[in-house]
Amino acid sequence: MTCCVCPTRTCSPRWTCSGMAGCPSPGSSWPDTPTPCVATCRAFIGGVSPENILRHRPVPRNPLLVNALVRLRLVNCMNLGVRRMFQSMLMEGKAPPTLAEQGESVLVRFRKQPISAPFRLFVADEGKAGRIPSVEQLLVLHDLLTRPELDTAAAARLCQRTEPEARELLNDMETGLGYLERGGTGRGTYWTLRSELHRQLAGPAIPNATGALPGRQPRAVSSVS
Repeated sequence: MTCCVCPTRTCSPRWTCSGMAGCPSPGSSWPDTPTPCVATCRAFIGGVSPENILRHRPVPRNPLLVNALVRLRLVNCMNLGVRRMFQSMLMEGKAPPTLAEQGESVLVRFRKQPISAPFRLFVADEGKAGRIPSVEQLLVLHDLLTRPELDTAAAARLCQRTEPEARELLNDMETGLGYLERGGTGRGTYWTLRSELHRQLAGPAIPNATGALPGRQPRAVSSVS
Protein backbone atom coordinates (compact mmCIF):
# COMPACT_ATOMS: atom_id res chain seq x y z
CA MET A 1 0.00 0.00 0.00
CA THR A 2 1.41 3.38 -0.98
CA CYS A 3 0.33 6.52 0.86
CA CYS A 4 0.97 10.21 0.25
CA VAL A 5 1.09 10.93 3.99
CA CYS A 6 4.58 11.17 5.37
CA PRO A 7 5.11 11.31 9.16
CA THR A 8 8.85 10.83 8.85
CA ARG A 9 9.16 13.75 6.42
CA THR A 10 10.31 11.56 3.57
CA CYS A 11 8.68 12.57 0.31
CA SER A 12 8.10 9.10 -1.11
CA PRO A 13 7.60 6.65 1.78
CA ARG A 14 6.44 3.07 1.50
CA TRP A 15 3.46 2.21 3.65
CA THR A 16 2.03 -1.23 4.33
CA CYS A 17 -0.73 -2.65 6.49
CA SER A 18 1.05 -3.48 9.70
CA GLY A 19 -0.79 -6.61 10.76
CA MET A 20 -1.01 -5.02 14.25
CA ALA A 21 -3.86 -3.45 16.20
CA GLY A 22 -6.44 -5.06 13.94
CA CYS A 23 -4.60 -4.55 10.66
CA PRO A 24 -4.44 -7.43 8.19
CA SER A 25 -1.29 -8.86 6.71
CA PRO A 26 0.67 -6.66 4.28
CA GLY A 27 -1.06 -6.25 0.94
CA SER A 28 -4.59 -7.05 2.08
CA SER A 29 -7.43 -4.61 2.68
CA TRP A 30 -8.29 -2.92 5.94
CA PRO A 31 -10.75 -4.84 8.11
CA ASP A 32 -14.01 -3.48 9.41
CA THR A 33 -12.61 -2.44 12.79
CA PRO A 34 -12.78 0.85 14.75
CA THR A 35 -9.01 1.44 14.45
CA PRO A 36 -7.56 0.63 11.03
CA CYS A 37 -3.88 1.50 10.77
CA VAL A 38 -0.98 1.70 8.37
CA ALA A 39 2.74 1.47 9.08
CA THR A 40 5.97 2.67 7.53
CA CYS A 41 8.73 0.15 7.07
CA ARG A 42 11.15 2.39 9.01
CA ALA A 43 11.15 4.38 12.24
CA PHE A 44 11.27 8.15 12.65
CA ILE A 45 14.55 9.85 11.81
CA GLY A 46 16.28 13.15 12.49
CA GLY A 47 14.66 13.83 15.85
CA VAL A 48 11.05 13.57 14.57
CA SER A 49 8.65 12.04 17.12
CA PRO A 50 4.88 11.83 17.68
CA GLU A 51 5.29 14.69 20.19
CA ASN A 52 6.81 17.17 17.70
CA ILE A 53 5.73 15.99 14.25
CA LEU A 54 3.50 19.00 13.62
CA ARG A 55 6.37 21.42 14.25
CA HIS A 56 9.58 19.63 13.30
CA ARG A 57 11.56 20.74 10.29
CA PRO A 58 11.50 18.39 7.27
CA VAL A 59 13.99 15.49 7.44
CA PRO A 60 14.38 13.63 4.11
CA ARG A 61 15.79 10.11 4.14
CA ASN A 62 17.40 10.63 0.74
CA PRO A 63 18.36 14.31 0.31
CA LEU A 64 19.65 13.83 -3.24
CA LEU A 65 16.41 12.23 -4.41
CA VAL A 66 14.29 14.83 -2.62
CA ASN A 67 16.27 17.74 -4.09
CA ALA A 68 15.85 16.32 -7.57
CA LEU A 69 12.09 15.89 -7.11
CA VAL A 70 11.80 19.41 -5.70
CA ARG A 71 13.51 20.84 -8.78
CA LEU A 72 11.04 18.94 -10.95
CA ARG A 73 8.21 20.37 -8.81
CA LEU A 74 6.94 16.87 -8.07
CA VAL A 75 7.16 17.26 -4.28
CA ASN A 76 7.68 19.99 -1.72
CA CYS A 77 9.58 19.97 1.54
CA MET A 78 7.54 22.55 3.39
CA ASN A 79 6.41 20.26 6.21
CA LEU A 80 2.79 20.27 5.03
CA GLY A 81 1.78 16.61 4.69
CA VAL A 82 1.00 15.70 8.29
CA ARG A 83 -0.60 19.08 9.01
CA ARG A 84 -2.86 18.63 5.99
CA MET A 85 -3.84 15.15 7.20
CA PHE A 86 -4.68 16.48 10.67
CA GLN A 87 -6.51 19.52 9.29
CA SER A 88 -8.64 17.56 6.82
CA MET A 89 -9.86 15.21 9.57
CA LEU A 90 -10.36 17.90 12.19
CA MET A 91 -12.36 20.09 9.78
CA GLU A 92 -14.89 17.27 9.56
CA GLY A 93 -15.16 17.03 13.33
CA LYS A 94 -13.09 13.85 13.48
CA ALA A 95 -10.27 13.07 15.89
CA PRO A 96 -6.87 13.19 14.18
CA PRO A 97 -4.86 10.00 13.70
CA THR A 98 -2.51 8.83 16.44
CA LEU A 99 1.13 8.07 15.66
CA ALA A 100 3.46 5.80 17.58
CA GLU A 101 6.80 4.10 17.08
CA GLN A 102 6.81 0.33 17.43
CA GLY A 103 10.17 -1.25 16.87
CA GLU A 104 11.44 -0.09 13.49
CA SER A 105 8.01 1.01 12.26
CA VAL A 106 5.77 4.03 12.67
CA LEU A 107 2.13 3.09 13.22
CA VAL A 108 -0.60 5.52 12.20
CA ARG A 109 -4.02 4.61 13.58
CA PHE A 110 -7.30 6.06 12.29
CA ARG A 111 -10.39 5.78 14.46
CA LYS A 112 -13.53 5.09 12.45
CA GLN A 113 -15.90 7.97 13.05
CA PRO A 114 -18.63 9.79 11.16
CA ILE A 115 -18.39 13.31 9.78
CA SER A 116 -19.84 15.89 12.16
CA ALA A 117 -22.21 18.01 10.08
CA PRO A 118 -22.41 20.83 12.68
CA PHE A 119 -18.61 21.05 12.92
CA ARG A 120 -18.18 20.97 9.14
CA LEU A 121 -20.78 23.70 8.73
CA PHE A 122 -19.03 25.84 11.36
CA VAL A 123 -15.70 25.51 9.52
CA ALA A 124 -17.38 26.41 6.21
CA ASP A 125 -19.04 29.49 7.72
CA GLU A 126 -15.74 30.61 9.28
CA GLY A 127 -14.04 30.18 5.90
CA LYS A 128 -16.66 32.36 4.18
CA ALA A 129 -15.97 35.02 6.80
CA GLY A 130 -12.23 34.84 6.02
CA ARG A 131 -11.36 32.96 9.22
CA ILE A 132 -9.98 29.58 8.21
CA PRO A 133 -9.16 27.74 11.48
CA SER A 134 -5.57 26.59 11.85
CA VAL A 135 -4.63 23.05 12.83
CA GLU A 136 -3.91 24.27 16.36
CA GLN A 137 -7.27 26.03 16.67
CA LEU A 138 -9.07 22.93 15.37
CA LEU A 139 -7.22 20.74 17.88
CA VAL A 140 -8.34 23.00 20.73
CA LEU A 141 -11.97 23.10 19.55
CA HIS A 142 -12.13 19.34 19.11
CA ASP A 143 -10.49 18.72 22.48
CA LEU A 144 -12.94 21.01 24.28
CA LEU A 145 -15.86 19.06 22.84
CA THR A 146 -14.65 16.01 24.77
CA ARG A 147 -13.62 17.59 28.08
CA PRO A 148 -14.81 20.64 30.00
CA GLU A 149 -11.66 22.77 30.12
CA LEU A 150 -8.11 23.22 28.88
CA ASP A 151 -5.19 24.92 30.60
CA THR A 152 -2.01 26.31 29.06
CA ALA A 153 0.17 23.27 29.79
CA ALA A 154 -2.37 20.85 28.28
CA ALA A 155 -2.82 23.08 25.23
CA ALA A 156 0.95 23.20 24.73
CA ARG A 157 1.13 19.39 24.68
CA LEU A 158 -1.93 19.10 22.46
CA CYS A 159 -0.68 21.60 19.87
CA GLN A 160 3.03 20.75 20.21
CA ARG A 161 3.92 24.33 21.09
CA THR A 162 5.67 26.07 23.96
CA GLU A 163 3.52 27.27 26.85
CA PRO A 164 3.90 30.97 25.87
CA GLU A 165 2.81 30.09 22.32
CA ALA A 166 -0.12 28.05 23.65
CA ARG A 167 -1.19 30.92 25.93
CA GLU A 168 -1.11 33.32 22.98
CA LEU A 169 -3.19 30.87 20.93
CA LEU A 170 -5.81 30.52 23.67
CA ASN A 171 -5.92 34.27 24.27
CA ASP A 172 -6.53 34.88 20.56
CA MET A 173 -9.28 32.23 20.45
CA GLU A 174 -10.88 33.99 23.43
CA THR A 175 -10.53 37.70 22.66
CA GLY A 176 -9.90 37.74 18.92
CA LEU A 177 -12.22 35.02 17.66
CA GLY A 178 -14.68 34.67 20.52
CA TYR A 179 -14.51 30.87 20.58
CA LEU A 180 -13.45 30.47 24.21
CA GLU A 181 -14.17 31.72 27.71
CA ARG A 182 -11.56 32.14 30.42
CA GLY A 183 -11.89 30.87 33.96
CA GLY A 184 -9.69 30.83 37.05
CA THR A 185 -6.77 33.13 37.79
CA GLY A 186 -2.98 32.92 37.79
CA ARG A 187 -1.61 29.40 37.45
CA GLY A 188 -5.16 28.08 37.74
CA THR A 189 -6.34 29.80 34.55
CA TYR A 190 -8.22 27.59 32.13
CA TRP A 191 -10.36 27.98 29.01
CA THR A 192 -13.69 26.46 27.97
CA LEU A 193 -15.80 26.62 24.82
CA ARG A 194 -18.40 29.36 24.86
CA SER A 195 -21.73 27.73 25.66
CA GLU A 196 -23.42 28.77 22.43
CA LEU A 197 -20.50 27.50 20.33
CA HIS A 198 -20.44 24.23 22.25
CA ARG A 199 -24.13 23.72 21.51
CA GLN A 200 -23.55 24.56 17.86
CA LEU A 201 -20.62 22.18 17.40
CA ALA A 202 -21.89 19.32 19.53
CA GLY A 203 -25.31 19.16 17.88
CA PRO A 204 -28.16 17.31 19.61
CA ALA A 205 -27.02 15.67 22.83
CA ILE A 206 -28.62 14.09 25.87
CA PRO A 207 -27.72 15.79 29.18
CA ASN A 208 -26.14 13.56 31.77
CA ALA A 209 -27.47 12.99 35.28
CA THR A 210 -26.25 16.43 36.44
CA GLY A 211 -28.11 18.17 33.63
CA ALA A 212 -24.88 19.16 31.87
CA LEU A 213 -24.01 18.25 28.30
CA PRO A 214 -21.05 15.90 27.73
CA GLY A 215 -17.81 17.86 27.90
CA ARG A 216 -19.41 20.72 29.83
CA GLN A 217 -19.66 19.34 33.32
CA PRO A 218 -19.38 22.18 35.86
CA ARG A 219 -16.53 22.28 38.34
CA ALA A 220 -17.36 21.02 41.78
CA VAL A 221 -18.01 23.81 44.29
CA SER A 222 -17.23 23.22 47.94
CA SER A 223 -20.02 24.18 50.33
CA VAL A 224 -19.29 26.51 53.20
CA SER A 225 -21.22 25.97 56.43
